[in-house]
Amino acid sequence: MIHRVWVSGFRNLDEQLISFTRLNRISGLNNQGKTNLLDAVYFGLTGKTVRPGLSDSVISLGESGAKVGMTLSVSNQTLSFYRHIAPNQKPSLEWSDRHTSLSSLSFGCAYWSDELIRLFQESPDARRSAIDRFAGVLNPSYPNILKQYRMALKRRNEALKAKNSTFIESITPHFIQLAESVVTIRVSVCDWVSHALTQWLASVDGFPHTQWVLSYSPKRVVLDRYATDLSRLLSERLPLELMMGYTTHGPHCDDVMVVDTLSSSPLLTHFSRGINRCVAIACESLWWELNGGGGVALLDDSFSEIALHLRQSMLSKVYPLFAQVLFVSTLGEDDRLIPFDTQLTVVEGLVDATTS
Repeated sequence: MIHRVWVSGFRNLDEQLISFTRLNRISGLNNQGKTNLLDAVYFGLTGKTVRPGLSDSVISLGESGAKVGMTLSVSNQTLSFYRHIAPNQKPSLEWSDRHTSLSSLSFGCAYWSDELIRLFQESPDARRSAIDRFAGVLNPSYPNILKQYRMALKRRNEALKAKNSTFIESITPHFIQLAESVVTIRVSVCDWVSHALTQWLASVDGFPHTQWVLSYSPKRVVLDRYATDLSRLLSERLPLELMMGYTTHGPHCDDVMVVDTLSSSPLLTHFSRGINRCVAIACESLWWELNGGGGVALLDDSFSEIALHLRQSMLSKVYPLFAQVLFVSTLGEDDRLIPFDTQLTVVEGLVDATTS
């Protein structure tokens, strides 16, 4: 658990020492520094930033560098260290105890923003990545199989661009074999997640009674005859692929659709954004549970758009998964969701804390 964080020169935050307890609610008006505070914690723990861009973008304008110092407890040990970053340099890590090593910092950190809902609203890439994350934990051989598939895909695409028909003919059977292996594992993972997701949400007070299924949707092939259909498609479309220079079918083109089996309705098009957000949070929670839980949750308005009573039920189910929660919200009623230990208010980069 994080006890204290010291920030200096970090993205529009005043230099200050901030204390945290187990359950912390962070409030304030927009553009006051709430996300910057979470970013400082995330940077301190991981050396990365939660926002796109270079790591040194965390440095405040006019500062020569940024520092984040932390004191935290891990496995009954108290550790102190700070990270420093200067322009055009990689972050450096320095321990207060010179005998401490980076391996001591085994501390999970989950950052969930209001963009969590994009899991179901953007391109299929996000949904494939979500399934692949679960597959990597549930099936230890999967990351290597996926890596081999991507390598075969790369080599086949290179051959298509080079109009090397001989190499295309030789690599395509191996490509199809790997594609079938990837899809077989993904389908089994979808079944596991479907069951776990339905159970998880059924235990949330106030959530509509539904039964979710993650339906794997291959592009223009039938799952029961995946290898046969893919082989036929690649043969039929070879002239087009040679012209375009890339492979048009395979697991890299497939999608995953979340469907309520009671109404046969897709989640994305037939349910509110609040329900979509609940399902996205449930998916992230399942993945965190699967990895053993613990660590710190940085929840950056990730519960917005959810009705208050349902938000309370969801948060009450999520916060026990973590050793510590930092919950950012702009809504005044959110202080009634769970018994937060500390209320922190951010005003123009300065944090004021009130402990219950």
